[in-house]
Amino acid sequence: MADAVGRFCSLLLQGIAAYVAAEGIAAAGKRLGGTRLGVSIQKFFSADAFEKALGKYILEQTKPLPNGESALGRLNAPPSIQHRAGKAAKFFSKYQSSIQTEYVTNVVDFLKAIDLSQEVKDGAHVLKVGDELVRYRLGTADNPNAALYLTKVGTAPTNLAISWNNRTLVRYRVKAPPPDVLQSNVTGVRLGIPGRRFTGHFSDSAISGGTGTQYVFPNWSNYLEEIKPSTR
Repeated sequence: MADAVGRFCSLLLQGIAAYVAAEGIAAAGKRLGGTRLGVSIQKFFSADAFEKALGKYILEQTKPLPNGESALGRLNAPPSIQHRAGKAAKFFSKYQSSIQTEYVTNVVDFLKAIDLSQEVKDGAHVLKVGDELVRYRLGTADNPNAALYLTKVGTAPTNLAISWNNRTLVRYRVKAPPPDVLQSNVTGVRLGIPGRRFTGHFSDSAISGGTGTQYVFPNWSNYLEEIKPSTR
């Protein structure tokens, strides 16, 4: 009997993870929130067991997610890798409308650029007021509706798998406690080859440096201030 219950719970967990991977936490929570069971499931989204199940599901898929072009196909990843993947995937699903770009179109794209062999952190404790960060900006201004990708002061662009081409170094300071930021290390995978759409497989992307610390910062305009260069 205990084995049957355990099996049922495992299947239920896999089903919830698959649903969230396809629909995102915001959409899943909205659709489930009207039922008593749905309210309980929403609370479960913050549990470590859910993060691990979500990471395992996404890592092991060999078929693309809806509207995706590829899958990761990483079978039998250690529990620590599954947990980190799930933490990052859950963060993406919460803020995907602001994280998505031309190259980061789904959670597979997002995970592909994260080094899951190293720690992944999220939440309000990642940064504190007064911390300074930098980014290598394309264009003249940052979109307040788009999540910012930032790094530690002193990190070279090659450590983020990007180049200096057409980029400006911009410095930011944390002015108010941010409620949610994702910290990870980037891989050496560049999302895309000039002239060709990135497909999500490691062999389809250019390799350029990597290993640098990266902060993904949604709703950043409420919590960051740009530090203007001194004119003296």
